[in-house]
Amino acid sequence: MGVPLLRFTRPRDPAAIARWLRTRVLRPDSEVWLSGYEALRLWVETRGDAHVPVGAVIDPAGDDGVGREPYPVGQWTSEQRRAFKDGTLPPHRYELLNELGMIWNVADAKFQNGLAAARRYYVEFGTLCAPRNAVVDDFALGQFLENLRKGVMVLTEAREAALCAVDPYWNPPWPVSWQRRYAALAYLLAGETGVAADEVQPGLRVHGVDVGAWLRQQLAQWAELADGQRQLLQELGVQPPAPAAEPDTARGAAGPVVPGLAGMSSFERGVAAVRQYLNREGHLTIPRRHEELLHPAQADGTPLENAAPVTTKPGVFLSNTKSRRTKLTPAQRAALADLGLDWAK
Repeated sequence: MGVPLLRFTRPRDPAAIARWLRTRVLRPDSEVWLSGYEALRLWVETRGDAHVPVGAVIDPAGDDGVGREPYPVGQWTSEQRRAFKDGTLPPHRYELLNELGMIWNVADAKFQNGLAAARRYYVEFGTLCAPRNAVVDDFALGQFLENLRKGVMVLTEAREAALCAVDPYWNPPWPVSWQRRYAALAYLLAGETGVAADEVQPGLRVHGVDVGAWLRQQLAQWAELADGQRQLLQELGVQPPAPAAEPDTARGAAGPVVPGLAGMSSFERGVAAVRQYLNREGHLTIPRRHEELLHPAQADGTPLENAAPVTTKPGVFLSNTKSRRTKLTPAQRAALADLGLDWAK
């Protein structure tokens, strides 16, 4: 009968025995390095991976079960990455660390985690234009994607290609919020509801977005949308609005008239322009570039002959007035509230 090479007073884990032989007999290593290696191994065993924060410490226990001083496993792991990058890490140590799932490039590992979360998010929402506070399985996906868009994280060609493979519009040339709302509309129209684009009404919400109100706003601002935005909407079956007829002033078609226009202040002319637009279009989503013609009339409403119309920009008027609403008089706020503007109340 052969004589065993090793004798133990109690049962031992075969894997632990093999590890002991590799690191202390076949390829002896320094006790200092092995202390760090054992700390990392314990970290992986207890936490399931080798994602070790730089400041992480662990309380190793010896064979006698007695606790030891907390070991700075995060700092030690960073030193191994530095040695690997400098080319001073011996091959046998590299092999041992690889077996533990060593993370050699923290940035790449974080990106891969983010990419996995991005894929899960896209399956549910159909877009990667997530809000900043979006979280997927405890991963801050919204902030992660925003950091990539803003250059806070390095965006290599390979990383961008990986994200584009999930969502070609993950970083659109227009606002991310627009793409997110578009995705909600696309989700609705692609579903099994049978709703067509022309049937979407305000109040219909998808993923917290009032897609009906949003779609109406896009139609009202159609001329201001980028070509790519219009194309995306048309691919969903959204029909462009018919071009608004221009006032035919050359033939004397004055349209609605404004009594007392000549004596109005600039604020009163702005209110008159907004009211005229509201009466004609039925909403107050007015493009900034839109111009409204106000035609003068006498106090009784009789048009003034040979009186030139006054051109105003009600969209600009509303934007500027809203930003200065704290300086408005009660009468001015009342005039705006009468138009249905909640912010003026």
